[in-house]
This record gives sequence, structure tokens and C-alpha cells, in this order.
Amino acid sequence: PFADEQELATLLNGWAEEYRKRQESRRARSAPQSMALGAAAKPEAAADAITNVQHAGVDEGGIVKLHGEHLVILRRGRLFTVSVSDLRPVSVIDAFGPGVDPRGAWYDEMLMWGDTVAVIGYSYARGGTEIGLFRISPSGQLSYKATYHLRSNDYYSSRNYASRLIGSKLVFYTPLYLNPWHANPYDALPAMRKWGEGEFKRIAPATRIYR
Repeated sequence: PFADEQELATLLNGWAEEYRKRQESRRARSAPQSMALGAAAKPEAAADAITNVQHAGVDEGGIVKLHGEHLVILRRGRLFTVSVSDLRPVSVIDAFGPGVDPRGAWYDEMLMWGDTVAVIGYSYARGGTEIGLFRISPSGQLSYKATYHLRSNDYYSSRNYASRLIGSKLVFYTPLYLNPWHANPYDALPAMRKWGEGEFKRIAPATRIYR
């Protein structure tokens, strides 16, 4: 890991300076590079066969979960609970918090721990992962708790994103594209905010970032 923030800043500044010199060198060239004709394209590597493996103690996101005597269903941006015994609808609530504009957002999966339902989504309008927390009562009633916003690029695909629940801990894998020549490259580092409570706050200090 980096020893401190200064060591991380030195690296980012060095990358930015290297990029600036490369750009100047390109502009200084008087003629464009010629392209070799007839060059054979590299064959694409065969895609590895990937099989989803279920691990004991690791909960994967889904759209239907069981809580006591009730099914919890995530469907088209809303949460529903249904009695298992007679399939009677019990409760319904938006899968996003009050004041959150759902336009440009996808709410794709949920995970459960105790009486907490976590809805995971991505907002293209706000540019980050949304984590909505809801409470479910023993009688199946749903109520809103809070929404958190996690800085991330893009959202769910087999190549670049995953969320899991291990015990009481949410675990995310998500890439963040680092742009060292941006005005403030720190804007691309992992950060989180509680909805309605200000700007993003970094959650990964330099001493927890590895090169």
C-alpha cells in the first residue's frame, strides 16, 4: 500500500505529467503515422466458460427472497411482500427513497440480513450505485430506512460488477476508471454519501490503496 497521501499524490502527479508530455509529442509530429497494410488481426482469445458457483454463507443478489412466512419481491422499481400460505399481498413500497428521482435508474437486485432488505441499483443520472435499506416486520410490512450512494462506474454485468452479503457485511466488486490528468483525480477514488447529507466522502485512504 501507499505509505501516505503524499506518496499517492506524487504518483498521480507523475502520471499526469507523463500524459502531458505524450500529448505534446503527438502534436509536434508533422506527419501522421502510416498504417501497415495486410497486417493480420490478432485472433480473439476463446472466452472461458464461466459457471456461477453458490458458496455456503454467501448470499447473492436476487429479485425474490424469503423472510419468515413472506416472499419479498423486487419488481419494476417496487418492493412487494406476499404471504407464503395463501399468496395474499401484504405490503408494497417504492424501491427507492423519498425524494429520490427514479428516472435513469435501475433497481436490479436485493439482499437480506435479519429484518433489513438492501436494494441494489444503479443511477445513470447520478452516476453511481444506490443502496436502499428497508425494514421488514414479522407481519411482512415494509418501511424505508435510508439510501446510500456509492461512487462507481457502470453497473451490473458478468464482467465488471458484483454484490454479495456475507453475514452482516455487504461486499461490492466494482471498477473505477482512474483519470490522473483530470483536474482532481481523487474524484475517481472510492467514496460514499448518505442520500440528502452532502457530498461524497472518500472511503479508501491512501494506506488502503495498493499499486
